[in-house]
Amino acid sequence: MNLDQKARNRYANFFAIAFVGLFCVTWFTFFEWDMLTGEYWHNDDNAQHVAWMWKWRPDNHFALNDKMNAAAEQLQQWGYWAVSRVAMLVMTPISFAKYMPLTSLLVTCFFTFFIFKKRFGNFLGIAAAILVGFLTFERMVGFNGRAFGFPLLLMFLYFFTQNKWRGTAISLVITSLFYPISLLIELGLVALEGTRLALLHRNNLRQAIITNWKKMSMVAICLLVSIAIPVLKSTQIKADPNIGNMFSSHELLTLPMFGSNLGRVDFNGEVRKLPEVLSNGLQEMQYMLPIIIVCLFILWGQMQQDSSHRQLDLTILYLPVVGIGLMMMARWLLPLLFLPTRYLTYMYPVFFTFLLVRLLSIYTSFFQKWLPGSLLIAVLIIPRFWVHQARNNAQQNYEGYAQIFSKVEELPADNGLIAGPIFICDMIPMHCKRSVLFSYEGFHAIYFKKYWELMSARYFDYLTALTAKDVGVVEDFVRKYDVAYLIIETGFSEHGKSMWNFKPFDKYLEKQLEGNPGRNFALNHLDESFFIKAGDKYRILDCKKWLNR
Repeated sequence: MNLDQKARNRYANFFAIAFVGLFCVTWFTFFEWDMLTGEYWHNDDNAQHVAWMWKWRPDNHFALNDKMNAAAEQLQQWGYWAVSRVAMLVMTPISFAKYMPLTSLLVTCFFTFFIFKKRFGNFLGIAAAILVGFLTFERMVGFNGRAFGFPLLLMFLYFFTQNKWRGTAISLVITSLFYPISLLIELGLVALEGTRLALLHRNNLRQAIITNWKKMSMVAICLLVSIAIPVLKSTQIKADPNIGNMFSSHELLTLPMFGSNLGRVDFNGEVRKLPEVLSNGLQEMQYMLPIIIVCLFILWGQMQQDSSHRQLDLTILYLPVVGIGLMMMARWLLPLLFLPTRYLTYMYPVFFTFLLVRLLSIYTSFFQKWLPGSLLIAVLIIPRFWVHQARNNAQQNYEGYAQIFSKVEELPADNGLIAGPIFICDMIPMHCKRSVLFSYEGFHAIYFKKYWELMSARYFDYLTALTAKDVGVVEDFVRKYDVAYLIIETGFSEHGKSMWNFKPFDKYLEKQLEGNPGRNFALNHLDESFFIKAGDKYRILDCKKWLNR
């Protein structure tokens, strides 16, 4: 290759990388625009996974014994915990959740580009990066632990598909520190490839081991470490007095809070609706299924002729095997491996993108000019801006509670907890740096037994106090949990049945209301001097002032 050709390649690589980076910034800005410009736009999971980080900032007013925040911190993987700890030295949890997803998107798209570039060239490498960016960014919004799922998986695939075993081994360890779901996919790929190599060299397996013992030892050590890390983390979580062991599979299928109809976490539906999941998946893929089949045949045919990219081609064929296998294993071991369909979620984007780009590579081999290929890719990609409805996914607007947030922020610093309507409590820790007794997102981890006992006892007691006729019941509730402020919805006594609750709390509230048809609740008869008005719809009871009356 002469110097002019090298220079042209260098410039082409530079502009390709710059284009991928520009796409990431543009797509991030478009997708996150509401969250970047709106004070109260958030990913709802921030209430559980990010709000607790205010504990590391000097301007928080969390209660000294905030069990819910402590549990939220404990449930984070060690790698994510370390990243957030360092980040809080220079930013707030709100800026962390809003701006850091760009880093995840950049890492994902750059590794995708380099994986596909070697196989298909810069042009289709860019197309692959864009497609993967479109398909995966929703999982990164809010920068919870799952934001690391795709970046680390793509980093692993980059090293794995290029037979860089040192990078592959280190990737396994890093992934184990951040996101075990991606780790299991990576381990599955390693297992399949290891089996293939063992069969390929079965006649001289001993000699192959002796020849490659250093590389194999390093990989084996990293494999053991990567498995040990989530096991140790799981042991730590089980030992936590507020979290404990998980419910059994039988309990998850029978307890109401895990049901498909108004359950909080739909484990029941994940297990019992496999035919429906597969049926819906086929319906959604009905237009792409012929393309996938054609690409698979072409891919298999080319693998018989060309070995230069065999590792990448094989890995793509492994992906659906590993994804479906892990989904079935997660169903069998529920809830040990969490939600089964997550493994399809993390397998699909790379698998689909590879097959589509493979088809495009055939098309562009017939049409060498840029215009036809560009038009085809534009037709495939641009509609994603409308079909995906990006700004309506993974984000919620809490602006309707702005008056409450501002009032809570003005309240005197107090070590007590705040209780109130379950959705309002979600973002009080995020925006007001105050501890809440419960929140809707705080109930997400109820598949842990002790955590469910902790949270359900609090919410049952809250509903009892809210609908009590006897003021003494309210006093007992406030003292039991050291509730500093109680947010009350104006008119809740008239439309109590419309208060949203998941099972089993919906039935309990309904029973409480039926037992008091006159809506003669004690909270309706308290002197207004104990309340702080927060707009027309809400008021806040100063519990300490009321108890010291």
